[in-house]
Amino acid sequence: MDWDFNGGQFIDNPVPSAPVFLATNSYYAGGPDLTNASVFNVDYDGTYDGEALGGYRNNDNGFQCELSSDFVRQKFIDNGSDDFDLGFFNGGQYANYTRTFATNSYNVYGRMAGGNGPFNNTKLSLVTAGRGTTNQTTQTLGTFADANAAGWQTWHWVPMRDTNGNLATVSLGGVQTTRITSGNNLNVNFLMFVPTVVSVSSSLTATVSGSTISLKFPTVSGHNYTVQFNSTLTGGTWQTLGTPNLPGDGTTKTVTDTVSHAITSRFYRLQIQ
Repeated sequence: MDWDFNGGQFIDNPVPSAPVFLATNSYYAGGPDLTNASVFNVDYDGTYDGEALGGYRNNDNGFQCELSSDFVRQKFIDNGSDDFDLGFFNGGQYANYTRTFATNSYNVYGRMAGGNGPFNNTKLSLVTAGRGTTNQTTQTLGTFADANAAGWQTWHWVPMRDTNGNLATVSLGGVQTTRITSGNNLNVNFLMFVPTVVSVSSSLTATVSGSTISLKFPTVSGHNYTVQFNSTLTGGTWQTLGTPNLPGDGTTKTVTDTVSHAITSRFYRLQIQ
């Protein structure tokens, strides 16, 4: 529900609010407070028979925001506030959502409901330029479809898929704006961005030249690498060798150790995060 306001402005960690509790970091603009009013054709594009935004935003026209009957998330319970969904989300209408994303790859799930039978072609895009203006460019990230939609307040988790029907994976990082555009016949409560689990493995090779031991390992961007050593494989304490948390960049890294005649054995391992 918490799409952009005032021409591309956003709140990273909004507090759910209601007319009796207007937090300064809330998207709710009740009563005479228009601070968080969204801008038509910039932050959103949606009209529903001239309806106001259901009390959620004080714009003159827009989506029909409505109280949601979905399960109540803890942050709404903590603040004693209501949860609204984006209702009457008609084909072609959109809303922009800007946030500061931790750099990662994500799968995206929509909390969605449809009462007119199956829906499809609702898409999520990345705004690549022009946020906060009427001239925005976008790149499609994937689409949502629910063949089992069963009611306007019957909520399902709907995964975003690519053009081949596979679970879509998107890379996000820093301040970025995503846009959800309706394919028709659905309500939307919220989107959930789930970091993907990537299996990364690497080999650690050792060579000796004179009194220098060179430990080499390939790296992958987005992961950090730490070489550790121990004098035993059963017990002891693993200690960091060289610089901890070396950032991967697709190249092979080298960490060195010194041969000591006082050490009868030393074991090495590579920690990847």
